Amino acid sequence: MLITTQEAFEQKLRDIFIISEGIVAEMLPNDITGVPHQRFIILTSSGQTLLIVHNIDRGDQIDINIGDKVHVEGTYVWNHYGGIIHETHVGLNKHQPEGSLVKKD
Repeated sequence: MLITTQEAFEQKLRDIFIISEGIVAEMLPNDITGVPHQRFIILTSSGQTLLIVHNIDRGDQIDINIGDKVHVEGTYVWNHYGGIIHETHVGLNKHQPEGSLVKKD
């Protein structure tokens, strides 16, 4: 059973598969130390912020801007800011469904 990002935050969960949507609120520089990741923050309809950390070695960087809506599926990790979603690409975690990151129209 999937839970919402709000429930995951309230329960301080980590390493669970989650599906969410939100509006891009802030673009961050790509993290290029080690494995490169595209990073940005979304704001969900509940007002929660989520840091999206998308591995651009395993998936293409997506063309997004502040104000764009995105659909994200990946692994949630709690933090006191709202949480992080990573593993938003295919084929890494054999114990969970494959992730995805899509810009919505």
